[in-house]
Amino acid sequence: MTDLVTLAECPPGVFEFEGSLGFKTEYGATLPVPPHDVPGSQVKWQVTHWPEAYCLESGEAFWGGTKTQEDKAQLLVRPMDEMAIVERVIDRMGWDEIHAFQEHLGQDVREDAGGLMLRKIKRLFGIRRDTVQTYQDAARAMLKAVRDNQV
Repeated sequence: MTDLVTLAECPPGVFEFEGSLGFKTEYGATLPVPPHDVPGSQVKWQVTHWPEAYCLESGEAFWGGTKTQEDKAQLLVRPMDEMAIVERVIDRMGWDEIHAFQEHLGQDVREDAGGLMLRKIKRLFGIRRDTVQTYQDAARAMLKAVRDNQV
């Protein structure tokens, strides 16, 4: 697992903060230049050295409970690579994803029951027992196969 770094030190990309995912851009935060009492179309903006980040789930600006750019830049976050993100998605697989997986494969609950019956019959005759995998384990095995075959 990647070590914690400040948001300022975090490379652009996905990060985790207190269980939620965020996304840091390669750009600095954009702030209005004073005066602030001018009509909207006349507001001038400048790019700062402060990090610009967003909440991955909602798309809202990420502030992590802080009120100033200085405090936000010092928040401790965990940068995440692609595999860590995929692992997180796999860990959160629920019935919606499992049903979508079954529909994609053209399976239904009767096939799962048929597999159970075959395992029971094999067991009766002392035939080697098949190992049953969870959908999460199956997804991890597919990812490993893809990774291992990459050049």
